[in-house]
Amino acid sequence: MAQARARERTGWDAALEEFEHQAEHWDTADHSETGYLIAQALLAAVDIARAGGLQCEHRPNRLHHSRRHPLETGYAAHLSADTTCSVNR
Repeated sequence: MAQARARERTGWDAALEEFEHQAEHWDTADHSETGYLIAQALLAAVDIARAGGLQCEHRPNRLHHSRRHPLETGYAAHLSADTTCSVNR
């Protein structure tokens, strides 16, 4: 079990590093302001993931990431402008 968790963690870290790498590609003059915004969104997603995710009232004390698809967990609600969850509104 420990080996599986280590492999999962390694895979997760690799995915986050790839998001950071893709942000570098998007944040260029060729992609203009749109590329800059995409890069900022990718970097913000990495920051959120590394911080343990967003804390919401409908998921108290959430310590582990969900294995379900983000849209199945209502994650899209986290994308509101004020970054507060609107799932239970």
